Amino acid sequence: MKRRTFCSAATAVAALTPFTAARSQAWPSAPVRIVVPGGAGSGTDVIARLLAGFLTPELGKQVIVENKAGASGIIAHEYVAQAAPDGNTFIFSATASLMIVPTLTPSAKFRFSDFVPVASVLRTPYMVLVREAAGAPATFAELAANLKKNSLNYAATGNGTMTHLAAALMLRTMGATAVQVPYRGSGDSLTALMSGQVDFTCESTTSALNFVRQKKVRALATTGRERIASLPDVPTLIELGLPDADVDVIAGLFARKGTPEPILKRMAAEITKGLARPNVIEQFETLDTPIFQVAPSEFSQLLAREAARWDKRLKDLNIKIT
Repeated sequence: MKRRTFCSAATAVAALTPFTAARSQAWPSAPVRIVVPGGAGSGTDVIARLLAGFLTPELGKQVIVENKAGASGIIAHEYVAQAAPDGNTFIFSATASLMIVPTLTPSAKFRFSDFVPVASVLRTPYMVLVREAAGAPATFAELAANLKKNSLNYAATGNGTMTHLAAALMLRTMGATAVQVPYRGSGDSLTALMSGQVDFTCESTTSALNFVRQKKVRALATTGRERIASLPDVPTLIELGLPDADVDVIAGLFARKGTPEPILKRMAAEITKGLARPNVIEQFETLDTPIFQVAPSEFSQLLAREAARWDKRLKDLNIKIT
């Protein structure tokens, strides 16, 4: 009797295996969306479109970048957290909007645990920027002096975002204050800086480097541990005597928890393969954005360490969002 039961089970598994394989091979059967929590021109938007460019021919279906900016990334993350875990909807996200914003915002209807990491993509510092105009600070020391004498304001892409936290951490380390002016995305905040609506901002190299090259904005300092290769004359905040103001953004692709493992592995493999292409590497180098690739398990551990580090920083900064 037991033998007949075992044989029946084995027959059922054998019959099911081709069906399961066929289902995994059939993905994707529809266009794949990469949701971006920033607006057009934001760092996440630029990189997501690079990914979509090489993923579309490899997956055999159109990969569409969908911008859902606003509410410090909450809108985009809630959208993906509520989507079906079928591998047709991903989010390209980074440290702050994925982990810090939901921690600070009790009303946010998502948590980091709602997502699984698919592939790490980049790790890059921020730049302290002013507009390129007569009368604007030419050095970080001049900006620091202005902050002590005047009431200045700065652009950020929402409370709890890295543009906000980088500036807040810098100001606290300096013992200075300034007024945050929130914008929906990096494109809007950089436009505000260039038009003189705000005095400074902290932005990623991915979003702002082209504006620096075009001499529309001026980089006074960077927030990494080393100088940016294409801006060798721009010092780090550490060099300028602010050792606790180091900030970088870690970004990658995430899926809703429950997405089938074969889909996650296929997408991770395609991203790894695409990021190794010479033309893609060249595009990242043009943006001065280092490609950062580690295994998904290591990526998860890294994000957990970053969450713990920022938890302490947030307590020191006493930032609360309602």
